[in-house]
Amino acid sequence: MIFDKPILFLEINKNNIIIFSGKYNENFDFEILFKDIFNLSNFKLGVPDNSKDFFENIKNAIFLAEKKINFTFKNLILILDSPEIFCVNVSGSKKINKSQINEDDITFILNDLKKTVQESYKRSSIIHLFNTNFVLDNKKFDNPPVGLIGDRYFHEISLFLLPSNDLKNISSSFKKLNLTVDRILFKNFLEGMEKMHNSSKKDFFKINLNKESCDLSFFDNSSFVFYENFKFGSNKFKQDVSKVCSLSNESVDQIFKTISFNGVIKKKSDMLLDKSMFKDNSFRKISLNHIFEIIDARNTEIFNLIFNKNTNILNLKKYTDNIFIEVEDESIFNNQAEMIKKNFDHTFNVSLKHKTHNDQYLNCSFAAELISKGWDREVIAYTQDKKSLISRIFSKIF
Repeated sequence: MIFDKPILFLEINKNNIIIFSGKYNENFDFEILFKDIFNLSNFKLGVPDNSKDFFENIKNAIFLAEKKINFTFKNLILILDSPEIFCVNVSGSKKINKSQINEDDITFILNDLKKTVQESYKRSSIIHLFNTNFVLDNKKFDNPPVGLIGDRYFHEISLFLLPSNDLKNISSSFKKLNLTVDRILFKNFLEGMEKMHNSSKKDFFKINLNKESCDLSFFDNSSFVFYENFKFGSNKFKQDVSKVCSLSNESVDQIFKTISFNGVIKKKSDMLLDKSMFKDNSFRKISLNHIFEIIDARNTEIFNLIFNKNTNILNLKKYTDNIFIEVEDESIFNNQAEMIKKNFDHTFNVSLKHKTHNDQYLNCSFAAELISKGWDREVIAYTQDKKSLISRIFSKIF
């Protein structure tokens, strides 16, 4: 059997780390041996910190897993939630002069495109590479058209890169713990895998509306095509209400938790904020409709920046009408879902979901599936120069 030892997955996101370990059975299904979540501090959003405390906490967390399953890890697969990751889309072509296209033709284009990107982004390293489009004589194919006859072949790929310094720091930091990073996986890709698995959709936009930041991903025919990070989040709604209405953060939190702003406030324009909401403030007459308008204005601004007026995705909108939105703040999900949906044209199918604690192991679960079974559209991934067994198996051209 190829995987005869436990495998360690480590996810680092904005407020905790997730330890996930198990073994593959004879059917390459993953059997979980250990999983746990550890809250951490003192590190940059989604990126390991070189501080002693940070890695001491990781070391202790991994030790608990090793003790539980009686195994010492030497390698790990790292899942990152990093705003430093960025996407590049490139395409190339080859004239084949009415001959049969073969794997060498496609390999030539892939290598040439990869070289071009590496030369253009010398300070960054590729962590994911996806086949995006296969076009032979203006006809689009779902798979490489090997064996077909044509005149000119076009091939498009999307690459996800991480600054090389970040990559170097990650590798050297884990080496201090006697751990080698076999592969780095981008959290947003794994989230896309989960959506494709549960919704059967292959084409969609996905928006993560977090408290302090937002990000937008686009998947086309099972390929991860686009990603963009934004340095603002849903906390802007609360900050605006606090500032404009001169209310304490505690009062604003209570308002957001208890009052629904899903379109009904307009019908109750004469209603005032109840006295019970003034936790640390003197009572003042503040209409619910006024608060609604404050939230609605910021809501519109945020989703215009992310989606409606985002010039980076103008050409992508024609490929899908599906939008998945995951909301971190439960009060906003419960009481502002309709406000969020109305920001989008009626031609889009918008689905909202609250990120719950039950979802926290999903990325690791899909990472385990990716490592054992691969992904049809992924071409290559980051591995160490000295390739591990897993790297040799899953680093591939097709």
